[in-house]
Amino acid sequence: MPKVSVLVAAYNAAATLGAALASVQQQSLEDWECLVVDDGSTDCTAEIVEQVAATDARVQLFRLARGGAVGARNHGIQKCAGEFLAILDADDHMMPSRLARQVEALEAAQELTAVGCHVRYEPRSTISDGRLAYEAWLNSQHHAADLRRDRYIEMPVGHPTLMFRMGFLKCNPYRENAWPEDWDLFQRVLDSGGNIGVVPEVLHEWNLSDNSLSMQSNSYSHAAFSRCRAHYLAHGFLKGHKHYALIGYGNTGKELRTELLFHQKSCQLIFELHPGRIGQVIEGAPVVHHDALQEHPNQPILVSVAGVEARTYLRKMLTDLGYREERDFICTA
Repeated sequence: MPKVSVLVAAYNAAATLGAALASVQQQSLEDWECLVVDDGSTDCTAEIVEQVAATDARVQLFRLARGGAVGARNHGIQKCAGEFLAILDADDHMMPSRLARQVEALEAAQELTAVGCHVRYEPRSTISDGRLAYEAWLNSQHHAADLRRDRYIEMPVGHPTLMFRMGFLKCNPYRENAWPEDWDLFQRVLDSGGNIGVVPEVLHEWNLSDNSLSMQSNSYSHAAFSRCRAHYLAHGFLKGHKHYALIGYGNTGKELRTELLFHQKSCQLIFELHPGRIGQVIEGAPVVHHDALQEHPNQPILVSVAGVEARTYLRKMLTDLGYREERDFICTA
């Protein structure tokens, strides 16, 4: 039984797959198998895997009819034999010590279900300012507590950087939903009582292209993220509460409020930073200045603001007022 199974779901990845597999072969930890699930490719993806497998028996190919990344990954999970399972996208690269460092982290902390790492987006010349800000945010996460605290903002760890304990994935495979399957899996790990950690080193090169799943699938739209966020808030932080207070009412806050109504969670108060909205009533919810927070106790608070700076300011303000994060308030996007 290998220590690590590396799982690659590939579709028409001939241009990048060879380099991705080479990055696996260059790992300092050599006790691995690599399973490539070809999801109905129409290019020479399968042939590239066969060429590598001909000289390295640790590499295996499985061919499926086109069915999507979720089905391909779940098929591969059931075929994996390792103690741990590392995700690798077909256009990404692992740094040589990634597998070794993540195995060390999981063996040292039995309470962790999975562990990610820091990332570097490539090619740098094509990365937008928004993506660079997301990269900086991902690389500011250092502990399992950071990921749990930020679980409702966005996916706070790069999915293709994750290494899981195999037993969890065998029993809890990916699911098809109207939102990102990776963020859904992340939330289910935490809801199950598990923890996800981070090796705070850049061990993964994350390559972005117009053909990537996050660029093409409706499951990765802005609205889909709001649906996922609302679902897990309703069943997590807001469980047992019919009403909540909202800080911030930008586009994301509006979407979140609408989605939460489907879960019978209604916004009773909106605390705004924008002075022009103070005094308004938005669909029955009065808009008041955030200084009035303490006049309205005993309501869970959702902080829906964009950007690290605004979240940092509001976290400090609420903490100074005696509110405790994850008990009294939670930050969302």
